[in-house]
Amino acid sequence: MRIIKLNVGSNLIDVSKKIDSGNIREYIDLGNASKKQNDLIITIAGVLSESNYDFVGIECKYLFGKRDKRLEVVFKYDNIIYIVKISKQKKFDKDAIELDNIISDISQKHNISVKGFVLLTDEFNTDIIESYSKSMQNSIAFLSYNQFIEKYGIFNK
Repeated sequence: MRIIKLNVGSNLIDVSKKIDSGNIREYIDLGNASKKQNDLIITIAGVLSESNYDFVGIECKYLFGKRDKRLEVVFKYDNIIYIVKISKQKKFDKDAIELDNIISDISQKHNISVKGFVLLTDEFNTDIIESYSKSMQNSIAFLSYNQFIEKYGIFNK
């Protein structure tokens, strides 16, 4: 358990333009001790914030449709914005479609390079995931939660 400081509530378009927005708040990172969605978000953002990314934030806002959509975890590296969605196999298809639509909207309206991740926290059928990933219009990777932390938490140190 540790206390970490994270950017919360930044506007995604501001992030792409390197404009400071949002607030810095302190959170308790429980690590692997909790499987609650909010705790997983804090742990991932905490791991990413220890690397040399240009930006790491949670609950970033993007106007999608008629309201602001809150994006769970966002990080920026090398002028590419990455959006992370945490899901379970039973609802990953809905989450992936929503993320794909958001990325398409951002890319078309703002000419920003965006990639996505859907992180699965439970056991999943690889064949189903691979088949589904081929239907995505945008660059969205499907990984287990732990694979993501191993790969993206340390690759940029």
